[in-house]
Amino acid sequence: MKKITLLFAAIVVAMSVMAVAPTVTTEWQLGSANPLMAAESFENCPVNGLPYTWTRFVENVTLGTVTNANAWVGTNIERKITGTYSAKMANYQSVSDCWMVTPKISITATSATSVSFNWSNTAGDFGSTLDVMISESATQPTASTTFTLFKSIGEGADGAWHLETLDLTAYIGKSIYIGFKVHNFGDPADVNAGGDNWWIEDVKLPLPNYIGITTRSTRGMAFGIVNSVPTLALVSREGGNSVRIIDVATGNQTASLDVTGITGGTNQINDAGITTDGKVLVANLVLAATNVFKVYRWDNYYSAPTVAISYTLPDASRYGDHITVTGSITAGTAKVYIASSTMVTSVAKVLKFSMIPDVATPGSYIFDSANPTVLSSAINWAGSTPSIAELPNGKFLYKGNGNSMRTINADGTLSTLVSNNGIVATGGNSVQFVRNIADSTYLTYFRYGAGWEKADILKIVGGDLSTASIVGTTPVLGTTTNGDGTGRVLVDASASDIYLYVLSTNNGFGKYKVAGIVDQITAVEKTTNNTISLISTQGKLSVKGINASSIELFNTVGQKVRSVSNVNEMSTSNLQGVYIVQVKAEGRVVKTGKISIR
Repeated sequence: MKKITLLFAAIVVAMSVMAVAPTVTTEWQLGSANPLMAAESFENCPVNGLPYTWTRFVENVTLGTVTNANAWVGTNIERKITGTYSAKMANYQSVSDCWMVTPKISITATSATSVSFNWSNTAGDFGSTLDVMISESATQPTASTTFTLFKSIGEGADGAWHLETLDLTAYIGKSIYIGFKVHNFGDPADVNAGGDNWWIEDVKLPLPNYIGITTRSTRGMAFGIVNSVPTLALVSREGGNSVRIIDVATGNQTASLDVTGITGGTNQINDAGITTDGKVLVANLVLAATNVFKVYRWDNYYSAPTVAISYTLPDASRYGDHITVTGSITAGTAKVYIASSTMVTSVAKVLKFSMIPDVATPGSYIFDSANPTVLSSAINWAGSTPSIAELPNGKFLYKGNGNSMRTINADGTLSTLVSNNGIVATGGNSVQFVRNIADSTYLTYFRYGAGWEKADILKIVGGDLSTASIVGTTPVLGTTTNGDGTGRVLVDASASDIYLYVLSTNNGFGKYKVAGIVDQITAVEKTTNNTISLISTQGKLSVKGINASSIELFNTVGQKVRSVSNVNEMSTSNLQGVYIVQVKAEGRVVKTGKISIR
């Protein structure tokens, strides 16, 4: 008779032996490696409006009633290709020019050099054309004066969708706007010659100009819940300061924050974070004594910025390349972490700004700008774009370009455990905590350089960075040189599947789903019940204390080797080794244990 040793478990043992490798899939990507994308299918239009970054206007109305408000609208009536909406020009009983204009786009040697869109009109010829126009205006046009004709499209006789592709090679090196003008020239009194309805759908454009393909001016990004909506805030200095609100479902811009009054710093805006109560914080970049490090605050999409932190540097530290924001402003728990990339008296300091009661407004809190805490003064090396990540155990991760990944203890001292440079590249920053599973910790960071420009996902065991292994990676965002090695990785781990948002300066940004970083026992309702026992007799495994709906036996690589249903016994004949037992009652896991059969 075989002997069965019961080692009732530690659920963590079951978890570790049943782990699976994470899988990474692309949700969307705006990058120079994939520059042509379905930039607009008009799914997120306001009522009777167009997407936030598009404009419309009307000119040359000689018959009919046409206004800017009804020139073009997003509609779910009649025709569409993707989703339920398309853009429609419905002023068919008029003589008019109705315009719809894209946001500014950049045409570069490394971006896409073509634009495509689908068009349709009412079947038959009723006296109209769709003119595709190009403007090189510095600002978004609201009149036709800066546009020149690129292509004129006549009415289709069949009323079907038609794909149009435009070669924009002639505009390489320029930023342009594309205008879609419906010129209705028929007689509104004659239904057979009164102009026409037109629809446009699935407009595919090169990268938005705010990505900044060569200017190195888009470096910061934040993720959080703002106005009760999952939100990306993208910080750019391309063409002037902007903080653009990005729809996490599509990558399209939906709003832009007011940047009035933002001044000071080597870069007036550089990186961002979002608090747990939905406040957007954006920091400048400073690098000399007496410079003022500032963090601006927006309470929602529509508010003007206020100064949340104003800290005069006492020395020539460089702050603002990367900020980490945690906690809630409303609750007074928010913190802002910054790390210097410059050593002063042989130390590159890490600072923490915390909140104090606001005496002017009882019950609210403000950042203590004048008295940041020195989180650590143990960093005695220089490196660019250093980043800090807060860990659940009170410790911190530190990673900057040119250096290994390190752990900072809660008291500010450095752990002696350092990442292996052959696994965790020195060319990387923006370290982020992802999730703990048993004794394993999952991390991610931005990796830059030729062939990289992406995020690596790491697994470490027992908190020891030297055990790090790469368990996943996101696709390369592009191959444009990222001279400063700047980028961001953000983590949304609020659900079973994890979402990473990755920014590579000069190359673009994207959203990626990571599946498989879950407790495999938790995923099927992990529970324990000490009143249930597993007993070995006569080469059988018996369950006492419950009416089992199933008993399942797994080997140490997670493969199911034996199972029974609606009985309390399982044969263990012809088995030898270590196995995981999972007992269910009414479909729920009620007991998990490890057994050794000899």
